[in-house]
Amino acid sequence: MDKVKLFIDTFKPYRKKYTKQTFSSLFNDNIWYTHDLYLSDYLISKAIEGYLKVGYFISHTTNLIGIDIDDHKGKGDAYQFNIYNQVIGRLNKKPSLIAKSPRGLHLYYFLTERISFEIVNEIISKKLRSLPVEIKPTPNTALRIDSKDSFLNNNFQLLNVDYKTIIENIERIHPVEIMGNDILPNSIRQSLAEKRYTLKTIKAIESIEAVENKLLPLENGATNEAFLQLCNIYRCKGLDIDDALFRFTMCLEKSPYYTGDLRNYRRLKSRVESEYKNNNNAFIPVKKERQQGLFTPVIIENVINEILLKDGQGYNLKTPKTRPRDLTRKLNTYRRFLSELIGWSDFNDEIYNNKKTLCIWDYLYTYYRKNMKAGYYPLPSNLLEKWKKTKQGYKEILKVLSIIGLIEAAPYKYSKRLNICKYYKIKTERFLTPPQNK
Repeated sequence: MDKVKLFIDTFKPYRKKYTKQTFSSLFNDNIWYTHDLYLSDYLISKAIEGYLKVGYFISHTTNLIGIDIDDHKGKGDAYQFNIYNQVIGRLNKKPSLIAKSPRGLHLYYFLTERISFEIVNEIISKKLRSLPVEIKPTPNTALRIDSKDSFLNNNFQLLNVDYKTIIENIERIHPVEIMGNDILPNSIRQSLAEKRYTLKTIKAIESIEAVENKLLPLENGATNEAFLQLCNIYRCKGLDIDDALFRFTMCLEKSPYYTGDLRNYRRLKSRVESEYKNNNNAFIPVKKERQQGLFTPVIIENVINEILLKDGQGYNLKTPKTRPRDLTRKLNTYRRFLSELIGWSDFNDEIYNNKKTLCIWDYLYTYYRKNMKAGYYPLPSNLLEKWKKTKQGYKEILKVLSIIGLIEAAPYKYSKRLNICKYYKIKTERFLTPPQNK
């Protein structure tokens, strides 16, 4: 097996983008640039051989935890060894692989299974809090591909064996060994339910591009506030200093009339480093209210009309003794329930269409991805209880909605022990037009 295939099978890089260090005439220095292009076998091969400096990203589901120890101030091997010992002390495990980088060390923990990066990152970041290390690679931040001659043993001595032998003998570590029971889906779900666990990445924040678009182009004499906001979101989104500098170079290219200090690369780098070091504030986006779908009111009223039309065909919404106001109250209960149900289906569509959140939900909730792909939405009982808001049980409402054809139960088994809720198809498209009275 050649070196490239070994690297791909082991490190599992995301192939649709990469970084590469090249000379910048704008800053008269070597700069890391991100390329939204295919990470080819040729680039990987040249990086492994040491001819090119290429960085790789990982996907949102990964079996790799990379930790970058960067000796920015040149304190030497003793400093790096001290940080290394603190890392393994907090993770209770030596890394699967160590590589020498130009300014420090790359530590790699290879897991026995693939897990949502966002969950792993949250747990590992807490364990390594206050240490001068970075978790790399990530879906947003690249790590340089190590050359074949850069791997070390636990005594920091170069390994005098071939690349194939090193990679094929990497130890695989069970996630619980370094993250404890916190990584288990049941533990995360329980902590989320008890509101003790803050999974920052589950909460949507404005994209980097959206913030940049609001602040660009940069203008002479009015860049300080824009600079601070951009630095803040770059840091909070997990970009390291090099990636932040790259984003700033792109912003400068979109600001042709700006001639201020930020065009001085060393001045820009100094300000970014200072901001990263001294600003610990979280990026707080403008809260957006969930908008009701354009056709939601139409669908709801068509469903209500269908319920009234089929009353007596498997359920009894009204009897001769039912007062008009009682019927109105029941129908309003259905309207509220339907509004929540349709909003929930729209929310799950957003999750399914976002790779990052889909990986999180698929890890926390067994078969989520598979069921959503088949068109079935999760309807957990605790959520249904919140929606009904009356003494009328949600099971009765689900029965009526099944009879009229709005929902259809999935053929998959429900398991309370495995935390698998019931799934349903939600056929809103059938109710875009009024029901026909046959």
